[in-house]
Amino acid sequence: MSAGNREAAYKAFMALEDYRDSKQRADTIYESVTGRDVLANASIGDIVVFGTYEQDGNRTNGSEWIEWLVLDKEEDRILVISKYGLSSQAYNASANPISVTWEHCTARDFLNRRFLQDAFSEEEQARILTVTVCAEQNPVFDTDSGDDTQDKVFLLSIGEADRYFSSDEARRCVPTPNTVAQGVCVSITYESDGRATCWWWLRKPGRRNNLAACIDEDGTIHPSGYENNVDNVAVRPAMWIEIG
Repeated sequence: MSAGNREAAYKAFMALEDYRDSKQRADTIYESVTGRDVLANASIGDIVVFGTYEQDGNRTNGSEWIEWLVLDKEEDRILVISKYGLSSQAYNASANPISVTWEHCTARDFLNRRFLQDAFSEEEQARILTVTVCAEQNPVFDTDSGDDTQDKVFLLSIGEADRYFSSDEARRCVPTPNTVAQGVCVSITYESDGRATCWWWLRKPGRRNNLAACIDEDGTIHPSGYENNVDNVAVRPAMWIEIG
């Protein structure tokens, strides 16, 4: 803590559990990087910290803080997406690719159940807003997009991925070491900040409803989609956080 390595200090204090004032010290450190004032002062394009999740692949040293890219900001809330691909899994886990929309896919269930519970405390969950996630149409293919949903955590749509990122290069996604260990397919050609990139899911169906739109390793949006049951594509959660 004296050296300024707040994440290492936080994990060390958490490992001490109830020893003396270790929990209070951990809470103080965490508040210093995730507090309402910190998030309220963030600007579009900034990286903020909120929640913890296993990322380095070493479960013995505890979970790591989740870094989020701020995509949009309104008076009392910010829209964020994870800086890294936090998990490698199917858009819809099934033996074969089947027709499914965001409303019924397993990725939605994972994000709003397991991920939400694993990554955030009850207080943090209360600050994540439940929003209407629009079932907008694929801009190229006339596939059924299903109905709007009410979610805390979601994937970006094709339109949002185009609107919130300025270029293909900006859309390139690096997976965490834990995501690589889960089997995500990493590029042998493209990098971001010196690290190999990967594909990541969007929430729209592709040219058929057994395909899901995605972004490839070089950051190109693919509205035609990829078979939605493959589990080597990354998930980048997005959500609105209340800052008022």
